[in-house]
Amino acid sequence: MPSIVRTFTSRINTHPVLAARAELESRIERRLYVALRSGRKFTGDLAVSFYQQFGISAKTLDGIHRQLKAKLASISELMKLRTAEIEVRFAAKLAISTFVDDVSSKEGHHSRPCRKEAEKEAEIKILTVLF
Repeated sequence: MPSIVRTFTSRINTHPVLAARAELESRIERRLYVALRSGRKFTGDLAVSFYQQFGISAKTLDGIHRQLKAKLASISELMKLRTAEIEVRFAAKLAISTFVDDVSSKEGHHSRPCRKEAEKEAEIKILTVLF
C-alpha cells in the first residue's frame, strides 16, 4: 500500500577543490539536460562545445552523460510504478465506495457507525484479494 520514502542529506565540509568540481559537474549536467531536451543529439559538435566551454575531458563528459541518462531512466521507471500504485488505490477506493453504498442502501439509512463498519469490512475484503 502507501510507502513512505524519506531522503536524508548531510553536508560535510570538504576540500574547496572537491566542492568546486562537484558544482561544475552539476552545472554541466543541467546544461546537458537542457541541450538534449531542446532536441540536440549527443554527438561530436555538442560534445566539443562542452569540452571547450567547460574545459573538461571527453571521459568526464561521457560519464556525466551516462549519469544523466541513468537518472532519467530511473525517473521513468518510478513514474510507471507510481502510476500503477495510484491505479490500484483508485480501484480500491472505488470498490470500497461501491460496497459501502450497497450496504448502506440495503439497511435503508446512512448512519455514521454503520458506514464506518462497512468501510472497514470492504478494506479487509480488498486487502485479502490484493495480497
